[in-house]
Amino acid sequence: MLSSVDAPLGRVVYASDAAGAALLHGRTELVRRSFPSGEILRTRPLESEVIDLDSHDRVLHALCADGNLVSLDATDGTVLHRRPLPLYRPLCVYAAPDGTILVGTTAGQILRYPMIRRQDRTADE
Repeated sequence: MLSSVDAPLGRVVYASDAAGAALLHGRTELVRRSFPSGEILRTRPLESEVIDLDSHDRVLHALCADGNLVSLDATDGTVLHRRPLPLYRPLCVYAAPDGTILVGTTAGQILRYPMIRRQDRTADE
């Protein structure tokens, strides 16, 4: 067994970056755990429950039940961008190899957003 936890992790993605190998997961907060030990390295509370997660190039994208797509630096948890989505209920998020962010909705639509980089922080974050 690699590691164990006391509660369900929620959605989980694996990352390997400057901070090391990690599992990033969340329900109402985002957690970074070292891999494979499972030690909690940091947590970041969110204002809403996480529907889905994906990451690309050290940016973690959290699709939230409140209709926001929150992009964070996967290494330190800094919020890079918070994007309100149209009123279509979001189902899933995918960070494509080129960094494009795709969001699937219950209306059968695929919403496409440009890549978020760590230097693209919004002024209010």
